[in-house]
Amino acid sequence: MDGRTNRQAAEPEGTGRHGARLAALQQRMAAAGVDLVVLTPGTSWWYLTGVGLLASRLALFFVPRQGEPAWVVPRLEAERVARSPLATALGLAPERVCTYADGDDPAPAVARAAALATAGLGGPPRVAAMEERVARLFEWHAARGGLPGVAWQAAEPLLAALRARKDPAEVAAIRRAAELVETALGHGSASVQPGYRESQIAREIEKALRELGTRSPFGIHVASGPRSAVPHAETSDRMLQPGDLVWIDVGAEVDGYAADITRTFLLPGGDPTAAARKAEIYRVCYQAQAAARAAARPGVRARDVDAAARQRIAQAGFGPYFTHRTGHGLGLDVHEAPDIAPGDDTVLEPGMVFTVEPGIYLPGIGGVRIEDDLLITDDGAVSLTRYRRWLAPGPEPPEPAGPSASRSAADVPDPGRSVAGGRGAEGR
Repeated sequence: MDGRTNRQAAEPEGTGRHGARLAALQQRMAAAGVDLVVLTPGTSWWYLTGVGLLASRLALFFVPRQGEPAWVVPRLEAERVARSPLATALGLAPERVCTYADGDDPAPAVARAAALATAGLGGPPRVAAMEERVARLFEWHAARGGLPGVAWQAAEPLLAALRARKDPAEVAAIRRAAELVETALGHGSASVQPGYRESQIAREIEKALRELGTRSPFGIHVASGPRSAVPHAETSDRMLQPGDLVWIDVGAEVDGYAADITRTFLLPGGDPTAAARKAEIYRVCYQAQAAARAAARPGVRARDVDAAARQRIAQAGFGPYFTHRTGHGLGLDVHEAPDIAPGDDTVLEPGMVFTVEPGIYLPGIGGVRIEDDLLITDDGAVSLTRYRRWLAPGPEPPEPAGPSASRSAADVPDPGRSVAGGRGAEGR
């Protein structure tokens, strides 16, 4: 019956952080002229309240720009919400959790909660916001029914800016998740050689993650040979061949916070002409990823980090084969703000965590993607993922020097085993 995810079940210690998050959101709402934010079950709900709900029934969380919030939830969830970290921190009365029974019309409860939440506004709300990528149609209809005459807008700009800067506890969770996924990747890398199947590699990684007490929040993706030219390829039973490009994209969770890593292996052998082409795109992608990491620092715009990688790939003549953004924010969601993409003017600030993962994909030949998780610090950036990046035959190219050049994965102890000419991170 309990359909909560690991994210929803794990409630961080301490309740003061939830009150501070609510206050920060209310400040942003006041500055933006938004009277009310209405949330539905999901990561922003959990981020603010510290409790997660099964999303099969109607549940709404009303946050006014000033004053105390209120909820609408099924009656069976009332006690959990009333004792949530946020409700406890604020000392909220249980009456602010408005309930309805299964089979009843929730509209009266919605109206009560809306009235409670907006009582301190000094007048009826004029502008309300919901997460347009999270809220479902029945939830929007219910919220609109309780707030007649209100103008609606997207809540993502308010919430994305709030969630983008991680506090020390959040960073610690992502850092630990990165350590766990690298350990699991180290176990799986032992099978990255001709004669093994993609599915075997994925199973080894899944087993290691399970033994470490975590899981990948988006599955385990292994693609080899020509299939590696598909950026979001699913794992298949294809057997690895000499000369294959093989990438592994996998994550891990700690307290609901995600880490995300991709490494590409270039296996020795195969047709010499094709091998030279694969080695070329491997080297270019490696250098592009290093350039993006070196560009990341406070005050730089997200699009400039993307441009650092994109320019290197374009200069090498592979621009049309880089078909996605350079990276995405990480946190409670695997994909959140900021977007490391053309046109994203977000100014990077200390505490932001995002991926850097340029790729080059040649149809019929194969693809390369190298992904790390970066944390913006006061004076630069550090890579939370440290697994060795160069996993191809031949010498590792030098990385560009720069104020934000992140620590090399070579600092990580290795298991003493060579994989495709490069050493993997220690399987702890």
